[in-house]
Amino acid sequence: MLVPEAPLDAYRSDLARNKTREDFGGADTVWLLTTHCLSRLSRASIEDKDLLGSQCAAALRDFTDPTAGGAALSEAEISDLRLIVDGLTALGQRSGADSLARGVQGMATRMADAGALSMAYTAIGHARRVVDGASDRERGLLLTHQAMVARLLGDLEVAEELCRDAESVGERSSDMVVLARAFVGRGVVDRVRGNYPRSRIYFERALELADTIPAPDIAFLAHQGLTICHAIGSNYDRALQHGWST
Repeated sequence: MLVPEAPLDAYRSDLARNKTREDFGGADTVWLLTTHCLSRLSRASIEDKDLLGSQCAAALRDFTDPTAGGAALSEAEISDLRLIVDGLTALGQRSGADSLARGVQGMATRMADAGALSMAYTAIGHARRVVDGASDRERGLLLTHQAMVARLLGDLEVAEELCRDAESVGERSSDMVVLARAFVGRGVVDRVRGNYPRSRIYFERALELADTIPAPDIAFLAHQGLTICHAIGSNYDRALQHGWST
């Protein structure tokens, strides 16, 4: 079963998995430092969290200035890092916790895209403990992001469990965005397992919610999943319809 690792161990695991690489680009230092901060905060006492959060924010703030030298970060990376810095300076407030959660989601997505899957899983795992005061939406979306990384790491049981947890958050809070994301996650897990009929049901649920909200980004994922499910079932007319919508 997957568990968050120590940040440096997670980084080494990712490099070992990607044997042809020596690093993941210019953001490695920022990723390691951010994950280290989240790891420390997840183990800190309530009394120490505010001070430690401010210290971590100060350590990361320099990286948000493109003219300061050092690692060359993309605009998207800097934008998410600023969210993280803002969140670290206001951890005791819901707005701060939400900002941190959104920044970590963006950063972890880029980690996963680059192949740093263990780092992404670890960063989100520690962040979930740090932002326990965040809104239901941000806590639910952190769960769906971690589920996606768990699936990419090959642990479908953990991925499904995290999606179920996100689904519960969405149901309790009546948050259609979280519910739709959770349904997409469960649909992908069932598709990977080869259970296409059940996968189709979850994608259809996600699409219905996405059209109601509306949420074009989620609808895209649902149409994409339904294209595959109907094609596997030889229902090519429906597959083409969803493919066109995608």
